[in-house]
This record gives sequence, C-alpha cells and structure tokens, in this order.
Amino acid sequence: MPYHIFRVRIGNEVAITDDETGSKLPTRQVAWAYLRPIEINSTDEPTIGANSQDIVSGVKQNGYFILPVSYEGKTAK
Repeated sequence: MPYHIFRVRIGNEVAITDDETGSKLPTRQVAWAYLRPIEINSTDEPTIGANSQDIVSGVKQNGYFILPVSYEGKTAK
C-alpha cells in the first residue's frame, strides 16, 4: 500500500501516513514537509527504523505513525 513520509521542517520528527496531504498528522509548532511516497506492507521486513506491521497498524488506528528513530531521508524544504 502506498504511504507518505513527512518530516517536521525544524527538528527530526518523522511520520508516515496514508494521506498524501498530511492532514491526518498531529499538530506541531512547525509545519510538516512532504518527503516522498513509500510502499509498505505489513509483511515487509523493517527497512526504515520501524517494524512494518507496527507502521501499518499505527496508521490504521491513528491515521499516522511517528518513527521512533531519526529518519535519514531527504531534507525537508
């Protein structure tokens, strides 16, 4: 399933959501910046610092999943 990675514009917090607009993300003092799409299935091996099953479950329950570690992806602009 396609998901989308966002990062706060200032700081290291990174979230994954199934909403490309980021409207499901929690409110922060700084805006979320879109990084890129990502394909995640609950049976995938962890590749981005979190268990794929936890990500899929978190998105289903909350609309987003906050990565527990710093994500070393593209820099937010």
